Amino acid sequence: MTLTPVADALPAALGGAPDLAPLVGTGSRSAIAGEYLVMLKDQAGLKAAGVDGATSSAQSLVASAVERGKDAGADVHSQFTDALQGYSATLTGDELKDIREDPAVDYVAVNQRYSSTATSGTQKDAEWGLDRIDQHSSKLNGSYYYTNTGKGVTAYVVDTGIRSTHTDFSTTLSGAKGKSRVSGGTSTLGGSDTSTEDCEGHGTHVAGTIGGTTYGVAKEVSLVPVRVLDCEGGSTSSIVANGLDWIAKHHKSGTPAVANLSLTNEGGADPVVEGAVKKLIADGVTVVIAAGNGDASGNGIPACDVSPSDVKAAIVVGASTKTDKKATFSNYGDCVDVYAPGLSIKSTWSTGDTRTATLSGTSMATPHVTGAVALYLQNHPKATPKQVQDAIVGTAGENMITKVSTKWPRRLLFATQKAKAPAATTSKTSITNGTVLRNGSKITSPNGLYTLAQSGKDLTLTKPGGRVLWHSGRGAAWTRMTSTGNLVSYNAYGRRTWSSATGGGAATLKVTDQGRLTITTNSTKKTVWTSNKAQKTAPAQNISGRSTLNAGKALYRGGRTLRSPNGQYSLAFRDNGNLTVTQTGKGVIWSTGAKNADWLTLNKAGNLTLVNSNGTTAWTSKTSGRGANRLRLVSTGKLELVKTSTDKVIWTAR
Repeated sequence: MTLTPVADALPAALGGAPDLAPLVGTGSRSAIAGEYLVMLKDQAGLKAAGVDGATSSAQSLVASAVERGKDAGADVHSQFTDALQGYSATLTGDELKDIREDPAVDYVAVNQRYSSTATSGTQKDAEWGLDRIDQHSSKLNGSYYYTNTGKGVTAYVVDTGIRSTHTDFSTTLSGAKGKSRVSGGTSTLGGSDTSTEDCEGHGTHVAGTIGGTTYGVAKEVSLVPVRVLDCEGGSTSSIVANGLDWIAKHHKSGTPAVANLSLTNEGGADPVVEGAVKKLIADGVTVVIAAGNGDASGNGIPACDVSPSDVKAAIVVGASTKTDKKATFSNYGDCVDVYAPGLSIKSTWSTGDTRTATLSGTSMATPHVTGAVALYLQNHPKATPKQVQDAIVGTAGENMITKVSTKWPRRLLFATQKAKAPAATTSKTSITNGTVLRNGSKITSPNGLYTLAQSGKDLTLTKPGGRVLWHSGRGAAWTRMTSTGNLVSYNAYGRRTWSSATGGGAATLKVTDQGRLTITTNSTKKTVWTSNKAQKTAPAQNISGRSTLNAGKALYRGGRTLRSPNGQYSLAFRDNGNLTVTQTGKGVIWSTGAKNADWLTLNKAGNLTLVNSNGTTAWTSKTSGRGANRLRLVSTGKLELVKTSTDKVIWTAR
C-alpha cells in the first residue's frame, strides 16, 4: 500500500464546500469501515472560524469537541491533546456529516490498519530441499515457512564466484526489483583472473540455495563471493587458503558472518587449508563445510579422512535424499554434524540472469545449512561459532537419516528459527487487539474464580482446583488476539496451532465471571465467540480477614478464609474441595470432606451451602427457613450459624 501524507492530501480536499471539513483516506485499501480520526484546527484556524474558547488549553478544546461529537452520536475511543489535537471515533454516515460541519474540525481521516514490518512468511511451491528443512515430519507439504531472512548477516561463498546480476539475488520478498545482494568479494586465483563473477555455475547454484529470493534459505542475507575455484571448478590449497585469509582480514570483528565451503580435498589431510579454516573460526566467522562426495566409485567414505571436513570446529554437512536416506555418494561418520537435502536440488545458474540448474552433491546440502546459520545469526548476532554449531546441531532432528550406521550422527537439519513473541497483555482479565498471552502466563475473571492459562501443552480455562471448563487441545508458545478479531495460538516458530476462526475487526477476549471466554468486537460490542456454556454467577467473595460471613457473600475454593477473633482458628475452603476448621498447632478439627464445589455461601433462605459453578449443591447445613443470616467462627473454635436479630445460634458445625 502506498500511503499519502496527510499534508499532501489536504490541499485538494480543501477545495470542497467551505462548511464541510475535508474527509481524507477513503480510497485506502487498509481503511477500517466506520472508524475515523477527527482532527481539530490550530489556534489561528479556530480564531478565524470564530470558535468559542479558541485560546483555551488543548485539553479543554478537545474535551469540548468530544462533547459535541458525542451529541452527534459519536462513539469516542480516544483523545489526542499533545502532538495532535482531536479524537478517534466510530461514526455512521449521518454522524460523520454532522461532525464535518463542526467549525473547529480541520479534517477527518479514515482510520487505517497497519501491520508489523517483522519479516516472516510461507513460500508456496518451494523446492523440496527448502520444504524439508522447515519441518520435522518427513511428509512434504510443498511450502517453505520462515520467520527470519538472514538480514544483517554476511555469507561468504568460497566457490567459483557468483553471477551477481541473477534476478534471484535482486528480487525483493514483495517481488519488486531491488539492488543485488551480491557485493564486494575477491578472486584469489591469481594473474589477470580477478573477476568474482561465475564462469562455471557451481558458486551461483550454492549462493542461490543460501540466499536467493526463490531458492534460498535466508532470503535477505548479504552474499560475498570469494572466488577460489576456476572455470573448471579446480583450485589448490594455497588459493583456497588465500581466500579464507582474505575473509579473516576483511571481516569486521563482532559482525555476524558465515562462510560456505562446498569443496573438498579427497586426498586426505591438508594442514594449510585446515589451519586457515581454524583461523577464520577463531576470528568469529562460522564455517560450514561439505562432507565430500565419496571415493572414485561414488561411494561415501568417512568424512574425517578428507579435508577440510575433518575440522571439528566447523559445521560439516552430509547429503540426504527426499526419503531421508543418506545419499549414496555422501561421506559420513563422526565428523558429520548434520545432513541436509543434497539430491536433485534446483537453484540459480550462471549462464543467464534467470537460468536455473538441478544438481546433486554435498555441495548442494551445505548451503542449506549455511542459510540456516544466517537465520540463527540474525537473532543472535553476537553468537560465537561454537554457539552457532551447538544451536544447529541441537535443533536438528535426531536419528532421522537412514542408510547410516547407528554409531554415527544421523541428524537432519531443521532451519526454522523461533519467532519473537508480540507484546504480552498487560490486562489481568483480557487479551486486547495485538497482544498475547505467553507460555506460563494467565489471566483471570474479574472475580478471580476462573483462570485462562497458556502452557506449552494447552490453552485451558479452569475453575478452582484446576478443574478444566474448556481447552483448545493445542500447545503453544503464545496466543494472540489478531487485528481481524481472530484468537490464534502459535508455536515457538510462529506457526498457527489453533484459532477461534472469528473475524469482524479488532476485538477483545475476556474471562468472564460466568466462567467462560468471550470475544467481543471493539466497534459494535457484539460477542462473536464463546468458549463454553456459562456457569452460575458466584456471589461476591467475603472481605479478607473477617471472622463472619453474611448472607449473600461467599468464600471461594482456594480463596479467602474466616479467622476467629483471637486468631487461633480459621475456616478455609481448600483447593482440594474440603471445607475445614483448623486450630493453630493442632490442624483440622472439623471438615466436610472433599466436595465437588466452587464456593461456600449462606443463601437468603439461611442455608449454608457448597455450590458447584454448574449450579448444583454439593453440601448443605440443612437450615433453610430457620432465619440464619450470618456464619461466624468464634474464639472457641466453634463454627456457628446465627440469626443476628436475636443472636440465636441456629446451627453449629459438629
